[in-house]
Amino acid sequence: MKIKKSFILIFTVGGLIIFLSECINTGIKSNDPRGNVYAGSASCRQCHQSIYDSYVATSHYNTTRPSSAKNVLGSFDHGHNTFAYNSETKVVMERRDSGLYQVLYVNGKEQEAHRFDITFGIRHAQTSLYWERNKTFELPVSFYTSANTWATSPGYSATEVNFKRFVGVNCYECHSSYIKNKLKMSSNGVEEDLDRKTLVMGIDCERCHGPGLNHVNYHRVYPHIKEAKYIITSQTLSRQQRLDACAVCHSGNDKQKETSTFRFKIGDTLSNFFSPYGVHKDSNYDFDVHGNQYGLLSESKCFLRSRTLECSTCHDPHTNVSTDLTVYSQKCQSCHSNPDHSSLKMDAAMISTMKNNCIDCHMPEQPSRAISFQLAGSNSTSAYLLRTHKIAIYSEEIIKAAKAK
Repeated sequence: MKIKKSFILIFTVGGLIIFLSECINTGIKSNDPRGNVYAGSASCRQCHQSIYDSYVATSHYNTTRPSSAKNVLGSFDHGHNTFAYNSETKVVMERRDSGLYQVLYVNGKEQEAHRFDITFGIRHAQTSLYWERNKTFELPVSFYTSANTWATSPGYSATEVNFKRFVGVNCYECHSSYIKNKLKMSSNGVEEDLDRKTLVMGIDCERCHGPGLNHVNYHRVYPHIKEAKYIITSQTLSRQQRLDACAVCHSGNDKQKETSTFRFKIGDTLSNFFSPYGVHKDSNYDFDVHGNQYGLLSESKCFLRSRTLECSTCHDPHTNVSTDLTVYSQKCQSCHSNPDHSSLKMDAAMISTMKNNCIDCHMPEQPSRAISFQLAGSNSTSAYLLRTHKIAIYSEEIIKAAKAK
């Protein structure tokens, strides 16, 4: 009898070992540069096809991409591909067999050429970088959709060509999901090297949901279990945690702590990465419309008086931002069903327009102080306009100026 029980136990244990080994062998193995608990966004599609297919078309997912003729917006056609600094000096955007290039010419002779390797942005503007050994540098000419032409990259001179602006990990922290960097001492002081093999382009699924390898492998073995295991979803977070998840990139360029925001995981506290004035309301701090949507929103009376208003109230993170202002106005009218506009002088046409457009008056486009550009041959700076996220009552002058731009 004891021999029979031992045999049954051995058989059962052996079967369990075989079953588990099959599970392990059929599971996804990680080769993600962020660590062996990451599965990579492509693994999400097998169960979340419609969400995945929608998300990979968004500005978030494509905020950094390998540069190609398909995704660089500016023209490379003759007559539309040149930025002239003066009568002798120009940068020409050229197609070559090995890729797209910005080429510096002085008196008609080529001086240097740098390839478009990485493109930042997809909607309002695009700027591109090139690799030189283990560093990336910003190209001096960018494309702006508002002007529909090439112009100086943000902060660049319209009279002097500069191909040597280094772009380090700080920029990648909000325009990619990961890149490994290393600080080293050199004759020039402390230098930063980037490991191009570790770059995870764009904002991918795991940047917002956390490492997903255990989640993927668990549900491959147990597909009948519909409750999400080993992954973070918005329903499991508090309102502030959801806000912090967006604010890690949408609270400006004023990070004050040395901790990389690549280490921020959904559910973390943002104040561990930013100074308090960068993420919380401070009446003495003037938030810029570029990048600090959370700071501006947090100053709005609508936000301060609500327990539910947050980024996802108006924005579905899995789709592109709508250009239909009626969609957002309907969100406003869910609380402000009968706003009092009696103090305004309005004709019938204006009253009709206002029913479908709260946004242009209460969230007007405003110029960024952080970003501006110059067109070729212009001595003036062109404003980079973005819609403010501070919901408020603005003066007629501000509204008229915004609509006139």
